[in-house]
Amino acid sequence: RYLVKDGDQVTSGQGLVVIEAMKMEIWLSAKAAGVVTAITPHVGQQVASGQVMVQIDVMNNEAA
Repeated sequence: RYLVKDGDQVTSGQGLVVIEAMKMEIWLSAKAAGVVTAITPHVGQQVASGQVMVQIDVMNNEAA
């Protein structure tokens, strides 16, 4: 199940997805802060190892 939706702003370490496999829950979190730009696959579909599930446009923290 997804904990975020397209367009959400996320922080580094924030939970994004909970995967259920073999009666266990695996939590996936953001590696960087940014804005969610894509979510795939749909809930209920199988996921391959290494597959991108949540795409994040990473924020640049440098002052302009």
